[in-house]
Amino acid sequence: MQFIDLIGLLAGTFVVLTFYMTDLGRLRRCAIVSNVLFVIYALSLQLWPICLLHVLLLPLNLRRLSQLQDDKRWTDEQRRPKIWSVADQIALNARLPGHAGRLPWDR
Repeated sequence: MQFIDLIGLLAGTFVVLTFYMTDLGRLRRCAIVSNVLFVIYALSLQLWPICLLHVLLLPLNLRRLSQLQDDKRWTDEQRRPKIWSVADQIALNARLPGHAGRLPWDR
């Protein structure tokens, strides 16, 4: 067994691992490692269809991981308590029913 065969087996192992993942972040990271290993494997053995498949899947997995991390940051920011400044509180009160409604700088 040659070294490149071990890379192919490792790439296949990462594909199998993705089917066991319940966390989407881990799944995407595992898929990215699998894509990179399969590209190396396919390039070295000139397996063009496999290479093309994983070259196309790699940016997709990177993008989805990025979106997942952006979504997580957004929800983390939502959970943080808001600290209101006096100006924010005045602006909020001005827009509540029974208040003037508009502030001088809203023109």
